[in-house]
Amino acid sequence: GRPSNQVAVCAELLLPSLQATELAAQGESQSPENLSSTPVSTPEVFKINFIFPNGDKYDGDCTRTSSGIFERNGIGIHTTPNGIVYTGSWKDDKMNGFGRLEHFSGAVYEGHFKDNMFHGLGTYTFPTGAKYTGNFNENRVEGEGQYTDIQGLEWCGNFHFTAAPGLRLKLHM
Repeated sequence: GRPSNQVAVCAELLLPSLQATELAAQGESQSPENLSSTPVSTPEVFKINFIFPNGDKYDGDCTRTSSGIFERNGIGIHTTPNGIVYTGSWKDDKMNGFGRLEHFSGAVYEGHFKDNMFHGLGTYTFPTGAKYTGNFNENRVEGEGQYTDIQGLEWCGNFHFTAAPGLRLKLHM
């Protein structure tokens, strides 16, 4: 007889590390402004096309701080000379909110960002075509998620950074 395929697969899956990105920051390190009790008016949004000293480009929404420095706020596209592209939302001059980051390696992350880091729910597609969908915590894979390997097999379970002990293979009957 044929062997039954009722075997629970427990695998220690090792994910390749994610390729996070250093993007150029606007201006020098900025000290926080003295907060006064005057009501804050909504800053005017400027559409700018800015080229950083390192060759990075930003095309999108900006606001100007009281000290006259432009910060990326709103929706914009940031491109680096080596082929990293971020399209999405910005807050306080950092990637914050929902966006899509394409890495020159072919890796793509689409999901939530916090202060330039993958944070929240997202999908990371590796250059190999393997894919992880689930929760991220400051650039690390963390918590419940689903991983599709390069053969197209889907694994689900708990992920912790690059290790995922006891993943279950999702069988499509």
